Amino acid sequence: GATARVVVPTAMAVGGIAVFLKMSHGNTLRYTFVPTLAASWVLYMLLLRRRPPDTKRLMPLYFVSLAWQFVHFIEENQTGFRYRWPAEIFRTEPYGDKQFVAINVLSYAVFILGGVALMVDRREFSLPAVFFAVMGVMFNGVQHPIYAAMVRGYFPGLWTSTVDLVLGPLLLKRLFEGPMAEAHLM
Repeated sequence: GATARVVVPTAMAVGGIAVFLKMSHGNTLRYTFVPTLAASWVLYMLLLRRRPPDTKRLMPLYFVSLAWQFVHFIEENQTGFRYRWPAEIFRTEPYGDKQFVAINVLSYAVFILGGVALMVDRREFSLPAVFFAVMGVMFNGVQHPIYAAMVRGYFPGLWTSTVDLVLGPLLLKRLFEGPMAEAHLM
Protein backbone atom coordinates (compact mmCIF):
# COMPACT_ATOMS: atom_id res chain seq x y z
CA GLY A 1 0.00 0.00 0.00
CA ALA A 2 1.11 3.44 0.97
CA THR A 3 4.48 2.33 2.38
CA ALA A 4 5.35 0.40 -0.77
CA ARG A 5 4.53 3.50 -2.84
CA VAL A 6 7.39 5.25 -1.05
CA VAL A 7 9.92 2.49 -0.40
CA VAL A 8 9.88 0.74 -3.80
CA PRO A 9 10.30 3.81 -6.03
CA THR A 10 12.87 5.26 -3.64
CA ALA A 11 14.89 2.04 -3.86
CA MET A 12 14.49 2.08 -7.64
CA ALA A 13 15.71 5.69 -7.81
CA VAL A 14 18.71 5.07 -5.54
CA GLY A 15 19.60 1.90 -7.45
CA GLY A 16 19.18 3.58 -10.82
CA ILE A 17 21.31 6.54 -9.82
CA ALA A 18 24.04 4.20 -8.57
CA VAL A 19 23.98 2.28 -11.87
CA PHE A 20 24.04 5.49 -13.94
CA LEU A 21 26.97 6.86 -11.95
CA LYS A 22 28.90 3.61 -12.44
CA MET A 23 28.11 3.34 -16.17
CA SER A 24 28.64 7.00 -17.04
CA HIS A 25 31.43 7.85 -19.42
CA GLY A 26 32.66 11.09 -17.92
CA ASN A 27 29.65 13.22 -17.09
CA THR A 28 27.35 11.89 -19.83
CA LEU A 29 24.88 10.17 -17.51
CA ARG A 30 25.82 12.19 -14.42
CA TYR A 31 24.55 15.40 -16.02
CA THR A 32 21.56 13.90 -17.85
CA PHE A 33 20.14 10.65 -16.45
CA VAL A 34 20.98 11.20 -12.75
CA PRO A 35 19.24 14.58 -12.30
CA THR A 36 16.36 13.49 -14.51
CA LEU A 37 15.83 10.32 -12.48
CA ALA A 38 15.86 12.42 -9.31
CA ALA A 39 13.30 14.80 -10.85
CA SER A 40 11.19 11.81 -11.94
CA TRP A 41 11.22 10.51 -8.36
CA VAL A 42 10.07 13.91 -7.08
CA LEU A 43 7.25 14.04 -9.64
CA TYR A 44 6.21 10.52 -8.74
CA MET A 45 6.17 11.34 -5.01
CA LEU A 46 4.25 14.58 -5.44
CA LEU A 47 1.69 13.41 -7.98
CA LEU A 48 1.53 9.81 -9.11
CA ARG A 49 2.00 8.20 -5.71
CA ARG A 50 -1.20 9.83 -4.47
CA ARG A 51 -3.44 9.34 -7.48
CA PRO A 52 -3.43 6.92 -10.41
CA PRO A 53 -3.47 8.32 -13.93
CA ASP A 54 -6.37 7.84 -16.30
CA THR A 55 -4.86 4.79 -17.99
CA LYS A 56 -7.45 4.75 -20.78
CA ARG A 57 -6.16 8.15 -21.89
CA LEU A 58 -2.53 7.62 -20.92
CA MET A 59 -1.56 4.18 -22.17
CA PRO A 60 -2.20 4.61 -25.92
CA LEU A 61 -0.03 7.74 -25.90
CA TYR A 62 2.55 6.06 -23.67
CA PHE A 63 2.96 3.14 -26.05
CA VAL A 64 2.94 5.39 -29.15
CA SER A 65 5.71 7.42 -27.47
CA LEU A 66 7.61 4.24 -26.68
CA ALA A 67 7.23 3.01 -30.27
CA TRP A 68 8.52 6.37 -31.51
CA GLN A 69 11.48 6.03 -29.15
CA PHE A 70 12.49 2.87 -31.03
CA VAL A 71 12.51 4.93 -34.25
CA HIS A 72 14.57 7.59 -32.47
CA PHE A 73 17.02 4.93 -31.30
CA ILE A 74 17.47 3.77 -34.91
CA GLU A 75 18.38 7.31 -35.98
CA GLU A 76 20.80 7.66 -33.06
CA ASN A 77 22.36 4.26 -33.66
CA GLN A 78 22.74 4.74 -37.42
CA THR A 79 24.20 8.25 -37.18
CA GLY A 80 26.80 7.76 -34.43
CA PHE A 81 25.19 9.23 -31.33
CA ARG A 82 27.12 6.79 -29.11
CA TYR A 83 30.39 8.26 -30.40
CA ARG A 84 29.58 11.90 -30.93
CA TRP A 85 27.58 12.58 -27.74
CA PRO A 86 30.33 11.61 -25.29
CA ALA A 87 33.16 13.01 -27.40
CA GLU A 88 31.71 16.27 -28.69
CA ILE A 89 29.36 17.26 -25.87
CA PHE A 90 31.09 15.85 -22.78
CA ARG A 91 34.71 15.48 -24.00
CA THR A 92 34.97 11.86 -22.86
CA GLU A 93 35.39 8.42 -24.40
CA PRO A 94 32.58 7.06 -26.60
CA TYR A 95 30.28 4.20 -25.67
CA GLY A 96 30.94 0.91 -27.42
CA ASP A 97 28.46 -0.34 -30.00
CA LYS A 98 27.33 -3.31 -27.90
CA GLN A 99 27.15 -1.25 -24.71
CA PHE A 100 25.04 1.45 -26.38
CA VAL A 101 22.59 -1.08 -27.82
CA ALA A 102 22.40 -2.99 -24.51
CA ILE A 103 21.70 0.20 -22.52
CA ASN A 104 18.89 1.18 -24.87
CA VAL A 105 17.26 -2.23 -25.25
CA LEU A 106 17.36 -2.91 -21.51
CA SER A 107 15.92 0.55 -20.89
CA TYR A 108 13.03 -0.13 -23.26
CA ALA A 109 12.30 -3.41 -21.49
CA VAL A 110 12.15 -1.58 -18.15
CA PHE A 111 9.99 1.19 -19.70
CA ILE A 112 7.55 -1.44 -20.97
CA LEU A 113 7.36 -2.99 -17.49
CA GLY A 114 6.79 0.49 -16.02
CA GLY A 115 3.89 0.96 -18.45
CA VAL A 116 2.41 -2.39 -17.45
CA ALA A 117 2.70 -1.34 -13.79
CA LEU A 118 0.62 1.74 -14.60
CA MET A 119 -1.98 -0.31 -16.47
CA VAL A 120 -2.56 -2.63 -13.52
CA ASP A 121 -2.26 0.18 -10.92
CA ARG A 122 0.93 -1.04 -9.32
CA ARG A 123 2.19 2.52 -9.08
CA GLU A 124 4.99 1.55 -6.74
CA PHE A 125 6.69 -0.03 -9.80
CA SER A 126 5.93 2.83 -12.21
CA LEU A 127 8.98 5.06 -11.64
CA PRO A 128 10.54 3.78 -14.90
CA ALA A 129 7.44 5.01 -16.76
CA VAL A 130 7.83 8.46 -15.20
CA PHE A 131 11.55 8.48 -16.08
CA PHE A 132 10.68 7.47 -19.64
CA ALA A 133 8.22 10.37 -19.97
CA VAL A 134 10.67 12.89 -18.49
CA MET A 135 14.00 11.67 -19.91
CA GLY A 136 13.12 9.43 -22.83
CA VAL A 137 10.55 11.71 -24.39
CA MET A 138 10.58 15.25 -22.99
CA PHE A 139 14.32 15.64 -22.45
CA ASN A 140 15.15 13.93 -25.76
CA GLY A 141 13.00 16.52 -27.51
CA VAL A 142 14.89 19.31 -25.78
CA GLN A 143 18.47 18.02 -25.73
CA HIS A 144 18.97 17.10 -29.39
CA PRO A 145 18.25 20.59 -30.77
CA ILE A 146 20.57 22.01 -28.09
CA TYR A 147 23.32 19.60 -29.11
CA ALA A 148 22.80 20.52 -32.77
CA ALA A 149 23.18 24.20 -31.85
CA MET A 150 26.32 23.39 -29.85
CA VAL A 151 27.97 21.69 -32.84
CA ARG A 152 26.45 24.14 -35.35
CA GLY A 153 24.94 21.42 -37.49
CA TYR A 154 23.16 18.10 -37.49
CA PHE A 155 23.53 16.06 -34.33
CA PRO A 156 22.50 12.37 -34.21
CA GLY A 157 18.87 11.94 -33.18
CA LEU A 158 17.86 15.49 -34.15
CA TRP A 159 15.20 14.68 -36.73
CA THR A 160 13.22 12.15 -34.68
CA SER A 161 13.61 14.19 -31.48
CA THR A 162 11.38 16.89 -32.96
CA VAL A 163 8.38 14.57 -32.56
CA ASP A 164 9.28 14.27 -28.86
CA LEU A 165 8.73 18.03 -28.53
CA VAL A 166 5.05 17.31 -29.20
CA LEU A 167 4.76 13.92 -27.48
CA GLY A 168 6.63 14.95 -24.32
CA PRO A 169 4.29 17.64 -22.97
CA LEU A 170 1.22 15.58 -23.93
CA LEU A 171 2.57 12.47 -22.23
CA LEU A 172 3.52 14.32 -19.04
CA LYS A 173 0.11 15.99 -18.89
CA ARG A 174 -1.70 12.68 -19.23
CA LEU A 175 0.61 10.92 -16.81
CA PHE A 176 -0.09 13.37 -14.04
CA GLU A 177 -3.75 14.16 -14.58
CA GLY A 178 -6.04 11.99 -12.49
CA PRO A 179 -8.85 9.86 -13.79
CA MET A 180 -11.79 11.78 -15.08
CA ALA A 181 -14.70 11.60 -12.67
CA GLU A 182 -17.64 9.76 -14.13
CA ALA A 183 -19.93 12.43 -12.71
CA HIS A 184 -18.35 14.96 -15.06
CA LEU A 185 -19.01 12.72 -18.03
CA MET A 186 -22.75 12.41 -17.37
